Amino acid sequence: NVILLPNLKSFLEIYLGGPGSGRSTQCELVSLYSGLAHVSSGKVVKQEIMSGSKTLYDYLVNGECVPNALMAGIIKEEMLTKASGKGYSVKVYFS
Repeated sequence: NVILLPNLKSFLEIYLGGPGSGRSTQCELVSLYSGLAHVSSGKVVKQEIMSGSKTLYDYLVNGECVPNALMAGIIKEEMLTKASGKGYSVKVYFS
């Protein structure tokens, strides 16, 4: 799905789908050719855990889903870190 949000100066492209649906491949290719900043929810979670985030680790060890509000905040922080003048290509998996 391609979403252009009015009143924003950035382009936002979001890829949703289950495991094996091709989200990563499409997101990476679009980012490569368009210059959009690539943000992957899976990579963001791994980075958070590796940095010592006890909150995410506890959810995953207990077999629980990370709440959408928490994931949205983490993804937002990653987007701010990778700020691109052109916009973002975001790959997410919501359960």
